[in-house]
Amino acid sequence: MRFVRFLPVVFFCFALAGLPAAAQPADPRRAVQQGQALPLGAILQRTMPDFPGRLLKADLERDRGGRLVYRLRILQDSGQILIVTSDARTGSVLDVRGSR
Repeated sequence: MRFVRFLPVVFFCFALAGLPAAAQPADPRRAVQQGQALPLGAILQRTMPDFPGRLLKADLERDRGGRLVYRLRILQDSGQILIVTSDARTGSVLDVRGSR
C-alpha cells in the first residue's frame, strides 16, 4: 500500500531521465574539452565589442534544436539589459533581445 503512494514520484523520475537533450543543461567544461563549444572568453572577445557593457550572466545551454548556445545577459551603460545568444561552436551571434 505504501508503494502505491510513491508511484507518481517514481514515474516522474523516469520521465525526467528520458528528457530530450534540448531540455538538459550542457556541461561547459566537457563541451569545451570535446570541441563542441568555444571557451567563454573567446565568445566574449567576439561579442563584447558589438554589445558593450557589463556581463551579468553567461549560460551554456542547448536551444530547441539541440544546438549548444551561449546566452549572455549584458547590462549596458544606458541601463538596458541585452540577452545575446551566440552559437557556442562558431561564436556567431544568433539573436539579440532587449533594446540597443
